Amino acid sequence: MEIILTGRKVSADEAYRIGLCEKIAPRGARAAAENMAQEIARFPQAAVKADRANVLETYGLQVREALKREWANGIEAHHKEGANGAARFSAGKGRHGDFADIL
Repeated sequence: MEIILTGRKVSADEAYRIGLCEKIAPRGARAAAENMAQEIARFPQAAVKADRANVLETYGLQVREALKREWANGIEAHHKEGANGAARFSAGKGRHGDFADIL
């Protein structure tokens, strides 16, 4: 809240330490950003969008309300990609964190 209200500049190290970012890349590290974008783009996009909405919309909610919101956000992704994704997982894709060939 203090950062938002004061507009104080935050260093990369501080942002990482307080949880505003999950990785720090060296200056000019466009390749790192592009690699992360490609990593995210490999996943079914309706699911990615639902996951993102869940993180943004459920922070700070009580568990019951957060689960209701997560369900509502995930319904469309389930209909668009869920059955096919479950079949791929059942066939061995994406197991044990191996996402090399998930689609």
